[in-house]
Amino acid sequence: MEQFSRLFRRMPEYRIMVCKECRFAVPPGQIRTHLTENHADIPVKGRREIADTVQDLDDLAQVKEDVIYPEASAAAVKGLPVHNDGFRCVSEDEHGKQCEYVCRTIQGIQKHCRREHGWVNSQKRGGNG
Repeated sequence: MEQFSRLFRRMPEYRIMVCKECRFAVPPGQIRTHLTENHADIPVKGRREIADTVQDLDDLAQVKEDVIYPEASAAAVKGLPVHNDGFRCVSEDEHGKQCEYVCRTIQGIQKHCRREHGWVNSQKRGGNG
């Protein structure tokens, strides 16, 4: 648990853990990959111990749907970087509630809008003919 605590911070209010060095949330199912790709300086035994610790934590979201996301208007989450180049979904549900989805790529926001809101791009590929 000591090695885990040195590298990660648990944020139970969001059901996530954040890598202190990389400054992003790491899903429990991706812990081994994250450690191998980003912290190869940690001996294999230490990475295995960290991964085993994560598997025993029951307050972490196992899938992204279980993450508790802050409201878009909330203050920045301490320890996570703030990006000012994002796209925010402007769709509302049938009750007038604003969608809270935010991402950093045009492709990402388009994929979200297609999947979640049935959006169809009226601009076809190839531009003017």
